Amino acid sequence: NNRYMVTSLDNNSLYAVNDAMFGGEWYCLMADIDAADCYLYLGTNPAISAMNWLDVNTDGWRRVLDRVKQGADLIVVDPRLTETAKHATTHVAIKPGEDWAFLLGLIKVILANGWEHRGDCARASGIDTLHALARSASLENLSDICGVPSATIADIARRFAQARRAHVQSRTGLGQTRNGTLGEWLGQVL
Repeated sequence: NNRYMVTSLDNNSLYAVNDAMFGGEWYCLMADIDAADCYLYLGTNPAISAMNWLDVNTDGWRRVLDRVKQGADLIVVDPRLTETAKHATTHVAIKPGEDWAFLLGLIKVILANGWEHRGDCARASGIDTLHALARSASLENLSDICGVPSATIADIARRFAQARRAHVQSRTGLGQTRNGTLGEWLGQVL
């Protein structure tokens, strides 16, 4: 009943989240990268690596950069100043492995300000539980955990939530941490 493949090394948390949220481990939400106004990338370096969303979106990184030249926001959350982060409008040097706290902070700010997409939330299950989780967390505590100032978290939450179309993408750098499944889930929630 067990399966092993190369993707078992870096995608297991994503597959677990996809199965729990969408009913199948291979279901992946595909972003319309040509229409996004805000990109939020965590633990990924698409300037160098060819990830599955880039494989499906031919020449995807160039297309993201084209949108940035047109005014789209590229926010890269990574402990290192990667090749991708060098192109970012904002680079957030987070504490390694603490992406979950940053993402929960974004969700907390978005929900507290009423910036969520209410139509989508009305169709989703567990929204009350998500609100309770967000209310129970202290933004200052989450800020301390991830090493990102609470003002920066609030600013990115606003930019992401108020963009006409926003896209969040997390990958190996987030998924291979001790809290990778939690981080992947919070990314999908966002």
